Amino acid sequence: MAYVRADSEILNAVTVGTEKLAKVLRPNYGPNGRNTVLSRKHDIPLIVNAGKKILPEIQLDDPDAHIGVALLRDAALKVDRQTGDGTIATVILADAMISAGKRMIASGYNPVRLRLGMQKAVPVVEEAILASSIPAKERDILCAVATIASDNQEIGEYVENAFVAVGTDGVVQVTDSQEAQSRVEISDGLCYDYGFQYAGFVDDPVENTVNLEKPYILLVNRKINDLEELRNIFHCVIKEKFPLLIITKEMDQKLLDFIYANNYRGVFRVVVGFGPGHGSTMTRNMHALSSKTGGLVIDEDCGLDLSSCGLEICGRVDHAVLKKEKTILKGFSKENKAMVMALRKYTKRLLAETDSVYEIEKLNATLAILAGNSATLVAGGTTEYEMFERMHRMENAVSAIYAALRSGVAPGGGKAYLMGVPALDKLIENAVEEERMGMLCVAEALRAPTRIIAENAGYRGSAIVGKLEENLNDSFWGFDAATGTFRDLRMAGILDPAETLCVAFRTAADIAGIILTVSGAVVGDEEKK
Repeated sequence: MAYVRADSEILNAVTVGTEKLAKVLRPNYGPNGRNTVLSRKHDIPLIVNAGKKILPEIQLDDPDAHIGVALLRDAALKVDRQTGDGTIATVILADAMISAGKRMIASGYNPVRLRLGMQKAVPVVEEAILASSIPAKERDILCAVATIASDNQEIGEYVENAFVAVGTDGVVQVTDSQEAQSRVEISDGLCYDYGFQYAGFVDDPVENTVNLEKPYILLVNRKINDLEELRNIFHCVIKEKFPLLIITKEMDQKLLDFIYANNYRGVFRVVVGFGPGHGSTMTRNMHALSSKTGGLVIDEDCGLDLSSCGLEICGRVDHAVLKKEKTILKGFSKENKAMVMALRKYTKRLLAETDSVYEIEKLNATLAILAGNSATLVAGGTTEYEMFERMHRMENAVSAIYAALRSGVAPGGGKAYLMGVPALDKLIENAVEEERMGMLCVAEALRAPTRIIAENAGYRGSAIVGKLEENLNDSFWGFDAATGTFRDLRMAGILDPAETLCVAFRTAADIAGIILTVSGAVVGDEEKK
């Protein structure tokens, strides 16, 4: 059973949820943003200030109000999946548009025409934001972006150093730790999270590692069951007197025992490691390894009989280190640069098309293989609270730098949104009446981020906004809420990725327009209860 509501009150009921959502997140916004405690039933409470960590935990008992929460929450989290940040900005912008739109609707304006006006405002504002941006090429810009995103100077420097170490094509990842101190681990060489298949291969018992100098690399994307498949390659390895690293999905245990026994007797030096990943992820990663090492991938569809192949199908690296759960390859003299570039382009396209957190993680691992180097930010802390908070701040900073590298940086502190107001004023002059009202809702929302940042710092938000709007000729002159002064935002390091600003605004306008056109609801009986 379900109940249906189709009256004038449903919009008010739904927007109760959006207003509550905004009320929870508003105090977290800006350099003086507070923290939020997440009390979880089956886990320890968390203290966070990241919108993407708070949003999934918000549930309302009122089913009508929860409709508003669910719509706005999902829209904001989609921004995070796309850019890695911008959840709170999305909620603030959308809430401001919804509040202004409700007043317009109460005055008799058509919500559908209001929504159309909002939609027409989006490209104009985005163009103004992008016009105010500059490329993110210098180290101080990257450090500023990371510091703003994490709201922590030390973390900002950690993240910036990691990106400088791996370059623009490298991959930076974040993990937690039980250690008290945070640190950056730089992998000098290609690295992935799968290691040796047999502990007997270890030649450094202190470090529990396998070390190979100038090994051949055999890539087999299937299980190897038969010694006959490898006999010819083994003869070549014995003749060449160089080690061989077999990276494969799986190998028969009797064959592993045979290889270990011949290693022990000194007949040859052959080591077997697990391929990076499973299923389609492993297939993609094996081809990434192929492009870096110069070897062919042997699988069911390649058309080659492994038993008749020699070292000509193998790749080569200068050095290989295998641990129980990690493999590091260094020195790629046979690298196929054209193939690397093509695979990187293809992987980035897949990354842009997915919203799955799991897929994003796996695609980034592929990019790390293609880059040939990576960095891991290890978040430590004296307590679990401190460790989780550092990890969340690091994740925000990493995402912000990726977005900045793609699109450049615009003035922060909400100033970039204010740059869209004059451009919108020109559009408003020529718009029809009801669409003009929708554009005015957008203009009001563009002032909300700066106002809230100032109010969270203890200042009169409307006065700050008014002063900034009097000085829009200089896009980087703005308000530093941390110090309470007006200054050059570029010099102060108050910068936001232009991509994040645009996506947050576009998404906010879209979801606000959808919510304002709500005039009915069908709610399941179990939700009503």
